[in-house]
Amino acid sequence: MRPVLRLPRTRLEAVLDSVGVLALGVMAWVLYVSWPALPQEVPVDFGPSGTPVAWGSKSVLLLLGGVALAVHVGLSLLRRIPHLYNYPFPITEANAKRQYLLARTLVTALRTEVVGVFAYIEWQMIRVALGRAEGLGEAEVLAFVALIFATVAAYFVQAARAR
Repeated sequence: MRPVLRLPRTRLEAVLDSVGVLALGVMAWVLYVSWPALPQEVPVDFGPSGTPVAWGSKSVLLLLGGVALAVHVGLSLLRRIPHLYNYPFPITEANAKRQYLLARTLVTALRTEVVGVFAYIEWQMIRVALGRAEGLGEAEVLAFVALIFATVAAYFVQAARAR
């Protein structure tokens, strides 16, 4: 059975927490400020090139914010139980603290990155609906995907070193 440890939040986790909450706040603020000017239909689906392929009710933007909030809350709760995670390496008394911190930081980073992606998508949906942009932007989408993969890769490298 794995040890259950109560580990204080690291400085990096505190920064990521702040960035995640800030991203949620920015999403809410941008939607609030933009809502009156938005047309009834906004882009709701984007093709591989990042251009809109389907339009729908602007209330989808509320759903997007709700999903971002649910991801944030869900992953915030999940990071409280690192002793229940699946790990790529055996957890021992000697490595538990380091492995738990690494995994918890991974969850925190991914949570912040996903909320950031949602914030970017909402912003671009609004910009497209208002005629200020043509789509999501391929480079930005690729950058977000690369960031998420790099975060996971960095975790695996660090977890292997901490065996």
